[in-house]
Amino acid sequence: ERLDVLGHGASGIVYLAKDVLLGRQVALKEVAAQGEDKDRFLGEARVLDRLHHPNIVQVIGVDEIDGKIVIAMEYVRGRSLLEILRATPQLPLADAVGIAAQICDGLAFAHSQRTVHRDIKPANILVDSQGVVKLVDFGLAEVLGTHSLAGGAGTYAYMAPEDFHEEEHSDRRSDIWAVGGILYKILAGRRPFSVTKAKDPCAWKRAIEEDA
Repeated sequence: ERLDVLGHGASGIVYLAKDVLLGRQVALKEVAAQGEDKDRFLGEARVLDRLHHPNIVQVIGVDEIDGKIVIAMEYVRGRSLLEILRATPQLPLADAVGIAAQICDGLAFAHSQRTVHRDIKPANILVDSQGVVKLVDFGLAEVLGTHSLAGGAGTYAYMAPEDFHEEEHSDRRSDIWAVGGILYKILAGRRPFSVTKAKDPCAWKRAIEEDA
């Protein structure tokens, strides 16, 4: 039972919903997907389903309803790191280290399961009311192996240098680079690199490879 809209993303709409059988609130991600996109989002659900860790949002179930993929996930009561940084651009050292350590714990577990996130950024990091960090949206995650994606994925400001090269194969080190960028931002109040045209991947590539 849909109760409210939690957010809109590139991959669809996320609702606050109620599981009427269990009597609990869940986050419901609804995606209108066909063909390869449908397979990709079902793949996302399968990836999340095997990632059971305190710092990774848990998938409860997946279904296909009226041609749409619906993924039910645990509902995290809190704010995204993006929202937190908008209110407080620089966090106290203890808070910054605590958040970064939990991000690393969640990623270490995902990497041990041969899965990379591929889009670590403040908007994909939730912090609940108890200060527990939850990684969300493994929509770009790819199981490492023969089908690893090469370059081109992620959010420019947090992409590692190799992610800008199509011939390179991203791996867990790209996630670690992104965490470094986030730790820099929450301590310094700004990203380690900046560009005048934020939507230009070439500008980010030059900044990351050439700027001091």
